[in-house]
Amino acid sequence: MIPDFNKPLPSGYSNKGAGGRWTAGPAPQAQMSPSSGPEARVERLEKLAFGTVYPEHDVEARLDHLEKEIFGSTSQGSVEQRLSRLEQKLGGQGAFQSNAGKTDSIGSGAESASIVARIPYDRQAGDYFDKIKRFPGNTVARWTNFPVKVRIPEETPSQWKLSLNEAIENWSRYIPLTLAERAEAADVEVSWVNHLNPRLLGVTRLTAFNGNLKVRIYLLRPTYYVEQLSENALGGIFQHELGHGLGLFGHSDQNGDIMYLTELSAEGKVTSKNMKRPSERDLNTLRRVYETSPLPRGFSTIKPMEWS
Repeated sequence: MIPDFNKPLPSGYSNKGAGGRWTAGPAPQAQMSPSSGPEARVERLEKLAFGTVYPEHDVEARLDHLEKEIFGSTSQGSVEQRLSRLEQKLGGQGAFQSNAGKTDSIGSGAESASIVARIPYDRQAGDYFDKIKRFPGNTVARWTNFPVKVRIPEETPSQWKLSLNEAIENWSRYIPLTLAERAEAADVEVSWVNHLNPRLLGVTRLTAFNGNLKVRIYLLRPTYYVEQLSENALGGIFQHELGHGLGLFGHSDQNGDIMYLTELSAEGKVTSKNMKRPSERDLNTLRRVYETSPLPRGFSTIKPMEWS
């Protein structure tokens, strides 16, 4: 959904309560050129962040809008300084890392085998690899450098953080993961939101630029869950979204898998029966994903892709 300028989602899209943040994700990646005028640069940034532009507003108001979405608040400085910070975050090394500091490359033969070997395969369980999104050359969107860095919002309450860390720990048994430090770029950015479209509890957005992935996971704050749903559901919800973020860009067709479509039923319950840990079919599919060639160099998504 395209958001109104500086406005929350309409009340019809709210799960509970009023106000809060909408969750439009980054749009098609574009090269940033500081030689362009401020208005042209703002327009490119808006397309990346919102998928639309707001030419009826002045440049500083549009910068405020962008900073509130990307950083959570407005910043001080000249127009040039503010543009540069946003461009670094959305279009430069800050947003799409080359992962030069990481040592494990999945494309390096022995390293590839060692990563795949971490993921068990149960031949009798089957998989849902045919449901996973394919890209040019029959490739898949998966990570090629490790560990994958995940950033949890600093303001996360301790009980919620325990649930998120447990999900990270579960997946890290198979794909090397680590928490990103404050000053370093993250591969997977997690954000809290007050509103998602009805029935959704989390959304994962994928963007690729020159073959490099950027994943953003938007989680509905448990304080905005419907009354019938316990905050304890957070761990399973994040585990599902993180599965998307690690390469399972598709949904299982069987309810016993963590990657079965996870949303609210009409009764206010989560549709998935498995909210604890990846199933054998989840792991079989993950292994097949990492046995498949990653996105080709030079490939960029035309627009953000989304799974819930």
